[in-house]
Amino acid sequence: MLTKQQMLAALDGLIDEAGKLHAIFVKELLPWSPRFVVWLKADESTVETIFGSVSDAFLSFKSTHFVPTPSQQFTNDIEKRNAELTWFDSGLRYATTTLIGYRYSVERLAVETPARSTPYIFISHGGPTLMHVIAVKEFLQALGLAPIVVRDMPNLNLSVNEKVRVYMGICTAAIALATVEDETTAREQRARPNVENEIGMLQSAPNIASRIIYLKEPSVKFASNYQEKVWIPFKNERVQDAFIPLAKEIKAFGLLG
Repeated sequence: MLTKQQMLAALDGLIDEAGKLHAIFVKELLPWSPRFVVWLKADESTVETIFGSVSDAFLSFKSTHFVPTPSQQFTNDIEKRNAELTWFDSGLRYATTTLIGYRYSVERLAVETPARSTPYIFISHGGPTLMHVIAVKEFLQALGLAPIVVRDMPNLNLSVNEKVRVYMGICTAAIALATVEDETTAREQRARPNVENEIGMLQSAPNIASRIIYLKEPSVKFASNYQEKVWIPFKNERVQDAFIPLAKEIKAFGLLG
């Protein structure tokens, strides 16, 4: 994953090259030069790397038009040539403006890659109650760690699932907080579905793997594949009672001095 400075440097280079390409185009009126093709491929690769291959940012940029639409009709070659130049000029200007917008998003919203000495800890939780989440977050900060609560992080023009995966990808370990949020038709008390989904994602994340700490309220019921885990019990309003066993687990992961 690129650091924030690497993202900015890559976008700055593309934006600078776009200005040079447009100046050459205005002077020579020759679209689709080899230099432009290289630049466009670099654009797509960079945007895909920063935002993801299925992100709105990448798909939107890739759909930029530099040629007339197939449905457009021309009465002669001169009209066709003028349309091609107009569309290319418009597409190049639009692509440049889009890159500038992406740079602004990265500059204002992207999270700096954490130093090795400050591991990121992903906190999976339900809702809408958040006091226990805030308490755990503050406890981790007091330990010198960097907690990640996805709802508090910049959206970066990502979908909800993409956002979870991006921030999960920079974490070294995770804490799953399962509180009573829903009740099934069988009157079982369950955590929010997103907690179960995120636990599955965390277990398959190579950067986290087995470094997951499970905390739950005693009455919460989980599917059988999660019940076998050793859960640290806590009460929503007394989550601080779990801080000592929580710290022991974090230390066992080698994340504390």
